[in-house]
Amino acid sequence: MAMCRIVSKAGNAGLAYHQILQTTVLASSTQAVIILQHSRWPAPPDSKRTARTAHIILQGVAGIACLAALVDGAMRAGDRGADQFWKAPHVRANIVTMAMFILQAVFGISMVFSTRLFGGQRKAKHSYKYHRICGYATLTAMWTTGALGVHAVLQQEGAQALNSRYEWHAVPRGTWVAAGAMLALGVVFGIDVRKIGLHRSAQVKKGTFARAWP
Repeated sequence: MAMCRIVSKAGNAGLAYHQILQTTVLASSTQAVIILQHSRWPAPPDSKRTARTAHIILQGVAGIACLAALVDGAMRAGDRGADQFWKAPHVRANIVTMAMFILQAVFGISMVFSTRLFGGQRKAKHSYKYHRICGYATLTAMWTTGALGVHAVLQQEGAQALNSRYEWHAVPRGTWVAAGAMLALGVVFGIDVRKIGLHRSAQVKKGTFARAWP
């Protein structure tokens, strides 16, 4: 709803579409992670395969949107100067995030469809924990990039001019912070630490741990 308000007030401003692409990246990548978190044991194999397919599709959407947002920003930067654009923290963070995302995508797809590269399916499964750890790092980088983008927009023309042009006041900043904190807690508490090589205690019984970490 907030993004609809931004577009309706921005008119032909290209920045509104950049924000929509950025929001698509964050929503798709986060949902892709959450889907896998809720498809682990004791979920049936069919459910896991469906979740994996949804994960791949959502991450694909996120990757395309991330690249499109970068291209859109670069095309609009011609009026202000390319040097200023590529030196912006938000843009540099986006490039780093894109590199992390591409490496993650290649790693994940290889584990699923090219297990021979890892010496077989069993060895490929042992590499899942590294994919998960790097996935959470990439998700954190995506949200950091988004936060830098919002910060850059708020400083671009001054808070008063920006509020009148893009209607950012439609959703108070405190609401964004609270929503982000709740989302972060939801993702963090959904992490199964057994699958990233950590244990909550020295001895964890199968089943009790799964109930403790939904």
